[in-house]
Amino acid sequence: MNHKILNSPNPDTNELPTSLPNGAGARLVLLGEQIPLMSMGSREWWPTAVSDKVRSKLLRRIVNEGLLLPILLSIFSEIYTTTALPADEEPKRQVTGKRRVRLTYGQSPISDFGIVKGSTRVVDRDRLAYYNMDDDEFLMGQDPEDHYRIFIKERRPDQGGH
Repeated sequence: MNHKILNSPNPDTNELPTSLPNGAGARLVLLGEQIPLMSMGSREWWPTAVSDKVRSKLLRRIVNEGLLLPILLSIFSEIYTTTALPADEEPKRQVTGKRRVRLTYGQSPISDFGIVKGSTRVVDRDRLAYYNMDDDEFLMGQDPEDHYRIFIKERRPDQGGH
């Protein structure tokens, strides 16, 4: 994040993926000289981006790469955890009679959720790999074999439940 991007890993180009030393293919991001952290996401960071929107999208992708599991866990723990309401308090959108419902899908409360680990199909041109020219070192981006997704199970009002 604190290195200047020297090439143009812009999306929607006809550029072929690069074959890497480990046999994988990926869109290569060439990292140059270090820049101040305050320049991250700026034109100084990636001068050949086709637009500010594309630059911002790559920045978000790199920032979140490999961090999906902790991000999902923190979001769910903040959204879903709650306490029962005192009997004298008038609940808002209370469905169960005992707890506030903080996570819903439409008008249905979420009865269960989780995170599933698996793999996903990613073509080489959509994978990122980084090459630091100063250190002569490759770093692979997020591994599609180490993929996480959210599942959500809702409880319909006509299903009853507790």
